[in-house]
Amino acid sequence: MATNKRSHDALLRTLALPSEAYAALEKPTAQGAATRTMYADTSTLSDDSDGNENESHFVQAPLPLKSYNHLQLRAHLKTHYWLGHGRKILTAVISDPANMSKRHLFHVGPGPADDRSHYSFFQVYDVGPDGATERVDITDNQSMSENQNISQALKIWHTIRNIGQSASKKIVGRITIAREPAPILFGALHLTLHEYFDMDELFHHLVETEYSTAHMYRAFSTDEKHQKTFFFKFEYYTITGEDCKPMDWQLADTGDGPMPLSRCSAVVALMLNDDAPQRIKNMERRARSEYGWIQDLWSSWQVLQIECFPDWRATTDVFEDDHRYLNGPEAFLHALLAEFRDARKRYEEIYKHVTQLITPPLRFLFDAELRDQRLFDDESFTWTRRYFHAEQILGSVNDSIKSMIDSFEETFVDEVWGGKSKTLWPLREESPRNDVWKRRLRLLGLQFEREMKELRILQKKNNNSRHEIESLKEHLFSGSSINESRKSLELSRNIKLLTIVNIFFL
Repeated sequence: MATNKRSHDALLRTLALPSEAYAALEKPTAQGAATRTMYADTSTLSDDSDGNENESHFVQAPLPLKSYNHLQLRAHLKTHYWLGHGRKILTAVISDPANMSKRHLFHVGPGPADDRSHYSFFQVYDVGPDGATERVDITDNQSMSENQNISQALKIWHTIRNIGQSASKKIVGRITIAREPAPILFGALHLTLHEYFDMDELFHHLVETEYSTAHMYRAFSTDEKHQKTFFFKFEYYTITGEDCKPMDWQLADTGDGPMPLSRCSAVVALMLNDDAPQRIKNMERRARSEYGWIQDLWSSWQVLQIECFPDWRATTDVFEDDHRYLNGPEAFLHALLAEFRDARKRYEEIYKHVTQLITPPLRFLFDAELRDQRLFDDESFTWTRRYFHAEQILGSVNDSIKSMIDSFEETFVDEVWGGKSKTLWPLREESPRNDVWKRRLRLLGLQFEREMKELRILQKKNNNSRHEIESLKEHLFSGSSINESRKSLELSRNIKLLTIVNIFFL
């Protein structure tokens, strides 16, 4: 503890915070030195428990201790070889040498920050050997929360810079949720987690424009980090929220379209820190490696969730209940399920906006001008453009939904839900702990099955709307064609009359 305090004091001196900020950070809370809030009641079981769990059913292996400071972050930003996608994310930080030489890498003072880091929202949880989650939040210190000189970015940095450190109990797992991180906070995530995850790989999938994909069967990878990590990449669309701004590297509507649509992405990743993985022979005929390594699902773990969605529709209470997590895969599946639910919410919002675009107002039946607007297109082809845009949006959304469903169902087959997969979280033995895990898996499988059903229902609604748009386009085309034909006929009569008059004068 003394070592931790010395490094903490050194960091504060490095950041050159005001004296009142020192006092806020150093002042202990009424409960003691720990500045975290307990959200799970360890004396009771979660709602979905059958009442038979005890401590032996949960992960007991401790998460290795790691701690980082401001100087290490500066050195990491300067010396790490950033690949193309990492450079896109961090261009505002690393492209200008003047930024790297600033005294403060983070915005320190009160008020909005130029890098919009005041909109970044992180949630960090430590998980103990009883499976309960404990929120890591520096603002739990009352003096700190009242101090207006501490910026949002600096608070976030203090929540993520220490991993596995706890004054009260052993830590076996950590959950890190990062929503709309500012570039400097992306760099802080890269530093604190690059020893566990291939952060360059995750950055690549965040930036790359592609369909949703699953990267779960990695036991035979030649990279040790890939053997230990599993992740889902989500990519789809959302309606940009008020005061929100897409990342510079995200595709977004420039203001010409009928709705503020943005391409968005997220990754949900799991790391199993197994020091003695099980070796398995690779039976593929064209295998690159002869053997693979299976991670024990009862080893210490981390779950990372990075969301780049310029809206306010994310669910923020996934890990705020009294649920106790048996192991890392269970926490990962809960995060994944929440991501699917949030995706459905965003898809439904797009469906509502498209419906509003194509549905006439209530006075349509009683207003001849409104009826003519929908029947005869104008010189700018307003309604043709609108119908085309709406149909293409729904088609792209359905393609995105299909990629999400396919990625999930091709990954989580029956063998995985039964614990019988040979490479994805296999159960090495029959035991009471594994029996509890299989029961939890079955419950989670039913929830995912329901979510896939809801997504398919939304696909059907989108297809029905596309058929309706096709019908509206046909009526518009017919009405406009008839109108143009009449104008052509009138023009031809005028030309005929003019010809007769010319002949008469000749």
